[in-house]
Amino acid sequence: YNSSTRAFSLSLTGKNFDLAGVPQLQSTRVRVDGFLDFTATGSGTLEAPVINAAVHLRDLAFDHERAGDFNFDAITKGADLHLAGRSQFEHAELAIDGNVHLRSDWPSTVKLHFDHLDVDSLLRTYLQRHVTGHSAVAGDLELHGPLRKPRELSIAGNLSEFYADVENIKVRNNGPLRFTVSNQFLKIDQFGLMGEGTDLAANG
Repeated sequence: YNSSTRAFSLSLTGKNFDLAGVPQLQSTRVRVDGFLDFTATGSGTLEAPVINAAVHLRDLAFDHERAGDFNFDAITKGADLHLAGRSQFEHAELAIDGNVHLRSDWPSTVKLHFDHLDVDSLLRTYLQRHVTGHSAVAGDLELHGPLRKPRELSIAGNLSEFYADVENIKVRNNGPLRFTVSNQFLKIDQFGLMGEGTDLAANG
């Protein structure tokens, strides 16, 4: 790194990093286990960086429930960074595609598509022992906004499938679940759940 020109150059390679040894991952609501391999190169300045990276996550597990592998690539073309991630999960699918403009506040658009994605560990962080069976979700999330100003990010969600087992009652969506998050405010556009002898609908 040249402090006078603010130019930098880097080349990094890592293999077999144990995610269980990363305190930041173990202090979150959902424990993450697995191994990380990566290569990364970078050059340019902090204001105009050029970054290329390839990340391979192996044997991912969330709260001790094994998911599988995940590959993630980041490639810079001019001032734009393209992100692409694809899962190799055993029973689910997760795809990430996005673009980040590496200038100013890094305006970004990132899309996530998932199918039969296991959310047992996430629900247990909020419902704890009330989760009595398997849960999964399918749908899309889209993130917009400046990555350097996370409070200004907005999220739009459209969940085509959601099901869970809570207190031995099987619950699933009744139509798409649609919501947005903007200015740190959640707006529910469409929300309907149905189960054994119960129906719940909400919006606003």
